[in-house]
Amino acid sequence: MLRNKSIIKWSLIISILQILILYIIFGFIIYTFQREIIKKNEIDKIKLFLEIHSKYIKTYLEKNDDISLLNTLKEITNKHKIYYAQIIDLSGKIIAHNNIHKWNTTLHFQIPDDVISSDFAVLKKLNDCQSYNYFIPIKLTDNRKVFFLTSIKLDGLKKNIEKTKSQIVMLCCFLFISTIALNIMFFYITTLMPLKKTNMLLKSLILDKSGEKINCSKINIFHDTYRLINELIDKYVKEIALNKKTDDLFLKGLNLVLEYIGSAINYGLILTDTKNIVIYINKKAREILNIPEENVSRKHIIELLKTTPKIIELYSYSLNNPEYMIEKSLPDLHTSIKIKNIEIENKSNVMLLILEKQN
Repeated sequence: MLRNKSIIKWSLIISILQILILYIIFGFIIYTFQREIIKKNEIDKIKLFLEIHSKYIKTYLEKNDDISLLNTLKEITNKHKIYYAQIIDLSGKIIAHNNIHKWNTTLHFQIPDDVISSDFAVLKKLNDCQSYNYFIPIKLTDNRKVFFLTSIKLDGLKKNIEKTKSQIVMLCCFLFISTIALNIMFFYITTLMPLKKTNMLLKSLILDKSGEKINCSKINIFHDTYRLINELIDKYVKEIALNKKTDDLFLKGLNLVLEYIGSAINYGLILTDTKNIVIYINKKAREILNIPEENVSRKHIIELLKTTPKIIELYSYSLNNPEYMIEKSLPDLHTSIKIKNIEIENKSNVMLLILEKQN
C-alpha cells in the first residue's frame, strides 16, 4: 500500500510538472513568437501593397492628375488597415490626402530626421504599439522629394491572435492528455500486466484440486498481491511443518516468486518451524535487519536475531500467547513488525514474521 501511494504521489508530481512545462513552452515562448510572426506577416503584406501603389502615385503626381491621385488614396484606405494616406513634402505640407479637405494643410507632427535623410521606406511605431507610420520616399522628375505617408492600424489582428491563442491552448491540452495517456499505458504494460499475471499464478497455487475458477475481482493490485502471498504462506507453511515432500521445492519456488514481485511489495518475511529454526527469510528482511545472506541457513531464530533483542522478546511473547497476532513498531529500525502463530493439524506451531519499513 505504501508503494502504491508513492506511485500515485509521483504520478501527480509528474503531471503537475508537465502542466508547468507545457504552459511555459506554449504560453510564453511559442504564443509570443507566433503573435509577432502574425504581426510581421500582416505588416509585410500591407507594405508590399503600398509600395506597388506608390508607383501609380508618382505617375499621378508628375501628371498633376489630382482626381486619379485622390481616388487612389481613397482606395488604399478602403481596402486595407490604413487609417489615412497622404502625400507630404519635406516641410511637412500635405500635398494630397484621402480626405480632400486636408489638401494643402500642414502635418500635425514633424517629420523625423532619419526619415528625411533616408532613400528607403521607413516604418515608425507609434506610442500605442498597435499603429505605425510608413514613409515611402518618392523622387519626382524635377528632383523634388516627397513622401507617401500612411498610418497603419493593427487593431484587426486581435481576432487572428486570439484564434492562434485558442489553437495553442487546444494543442497544449491535447499534448498533456496524450502524455498522461502514454504514461498510464506504459505503467500498465510494464508494471500492472506482469503483476496481474503474478497474481494469477499465485491464485492457481492457492486453489485446491476441485478446479475452482479464478475470480478476477477489480481490487487494488498491490493489496491483492499482499493478501495472496499471505494465503500462499498460510497454505504451504503447514505442509513444510508436516515434513511433506514440498519442503525444499516450495522454499525455492517461494523465493523465486517473492523476488519476481519484489518491486510491488515493501516488507520482509521470516518463517520458523516448530523448533524455532529459520526455514525462510527473504531479501527485504535481510536488508532491514542487516543480515548477510550466507548467515541464514537453518539457524535458530535467537541466534539469527541476536542483535535485535526486541524482536526476540516479541517472538517469545507470541510463542506463549499463540491466540494473538503481535503488532509493534520498532523505532530503532524504523520498522513495524507483525508476528503470527500458525497452528498446524498435529497441534504444533510455526511462526510468521512480517517486517515493514516505515517512512
